[in-house]
Amino acid sequence: MSLIANLTKVVLPDGVATLPHDPSVVLVADAAQGVIWRVNTDNGRYDMAIDDSSFKPTDIVPLGVNGIHILNNELYFTNLATNSVGKMAITSKGAAAGAIQVLTTKAIAADDFAVSDNGIVYAAGANTLWQVTADGCTAAFVGGLDSTVVQGITSARFGRTALDRYVLYLSTQGGLLEDPPRSVIHGGQLLAVNVNAVEYHGDGDLMVKGCSVCRASAICN
Repeated sequence: MSLIANLTKVVLPDGVATLPHDPSVVLVADAAQGVIWRVNTDNGRYDMAIDDSSFKPTDIVPLGVNGIHILNNELYFTNLATNSVGKMAITSKGAAAGAIQVLTTKAIAADDFAVSDNGIVYAAGANTLWQVTADGCTAAFVGGLDSTVVQGITSARFGRTALDRYVLYLSTQGGLLEDPPRSVIHGGQLLAVNVNAVEYHGDGDLMVKGCSVCRASAICN
């Protein structure tokens, strides 16, 4: 491990994304200030890349932009304060290249998330994995308010090989941090969902393609 930079101007670094055209530069979401910083990992220099009102926290929720990912020269983000998921075009240097498009402001409490190759966002929020499509359709893809299937979901990442590129890996805290504590606490887990094998059809359930099972517990591995 080596120190890259002392980010003295950054209050609360959260999400990080590497620029596709320059892997030595990363964008860092500052959740407390509601801005995006650009950090050069070769020399440790950094500056503010994007400052937009859509990233800001509020008086009620002091954490704004947190999760960020880049796909096809677009920066996807979540904002905890506004419950929003959005995206904006960026330049090869990580600067804003267009207006922000807010995909949803549904109360999903999204923290970390993953983006599929076709621009579908899968956001981790409490006990639910949310799906947000490019046209803003938002639905509980796996789990729900009282679900213990993905209890305390914290992060989501797609596989990186040809065999698991459509498999979404989920980490959870299993109810350990919930208040009040649930009667059933699983503890930390690593789960896998094949998003191509699952269809959402309402009420917090899911349907496995080609299977008669129609309950949220039917996660595909």
